Order: sequence, then C-alpha cells, then structure tokens
Amino acid sequence: MARAADAGGAGAAVTLRPGQPADAPALAQIHRAAREAALPGLREPWGEAAVAAWLRDTLLARHRVWVAVAAGSAIAYLGLAGTELLHLYVAPGFQRRGIGGRLLAGAIAAAPGGLALYAFERNHAARRFYERHGFRGAERRPASANEEGSRTSATSSPHAKSHLSEEREP
Repeated sequence: MARAADAGGAGAAVTLRPGQPADAPALAQIHRAAREAALPGLREPWGEAAVAAWLRDTLLARHRVWVAVAAGSAIAYLGLAGTELLHLYVAPGFQRRGIGGRLLAGAIAAAPGGLALYAFERNHAARRFYERHGFRGAERRPASANEEGSRTSATSSPHAKSHLSEEREP
C-alpha cells in the first residue's frame, strides 16, 4: 500500500469517496502523521495498529466517512457522526491545498442544521481553518477530558442547534 506522502505530486487529481473498512490502515497513517505534524509532543495513548482497528471497527463501521484520494492513495479523511465532526485529518504533504475544505464542505452540506466539533486548543492551524469556514468557539474542556491529556475547545458552525454542552467519552 502506498503511503499518503507518496501519493502523486501537487498536480495529482483528488477525488472524494465513501470510506471502506479496507481504508483503515492508510487512514491510521494519516491520523498519526497529521497529529504529529500539528501537535508535536502530544501524548498518543494508542499505537497505529490500535488506531487502525478503531477506525475500521468503530468510525468506518458506524459513521459517515469520506476519503480524499490522489493517485490511488488515501491522503485525507473526514468522519461524521450526525452533526458532530469526529475527525478531519489531511496528510501533512497535502495540507493547505483545499482538500480539507472540500471534505468539510461535504460535511456541512450533509448537516444543514450545523456541525459541532472539538479541537485541541494548541492546534492553532486547525482552529484558524475552522474559523475561516464559519465555526466559532463554544466551550472549553480540561485536559483530563480526553485520552491525550490536552485541553480542547468545542466549536460550532453558525447554524448549529447546540454547542456540545455535555462531555463525551474520548
């Protein structure tokens, strides 16, 4: 399987498609690489194999997942549970090319009442990305509220019906 970093060059066409269980290993690589690039030093409580299993058995099995593909390899993905954006990760070599925006636009279209999400407070690039797309801060959670031990902020789009006022399990 080609790694996301090897998936074509800047000119490779990017397509979006529904996620499949077979995508889990590639999505786990994207998940880990994007988090390492954006959040150096973040405590990762699970190894790549455990992340791949969770992606396959939980995210891909129970939720809507879209995968961005270039030159036959996954380069980004988005996971949506109703109106909550669970994951949006783009491989570091493909960031700032509009791919995350395309995935997010699809999620916004699928949830016309608004979306909500949590983002790590120190992930300034992600928070700016969501703000550019109309999301606003709504709530803060302490580091003890997640497995990574890092503070998060709830964010919602302008038409969201709630601001994720209750804590969710990590």
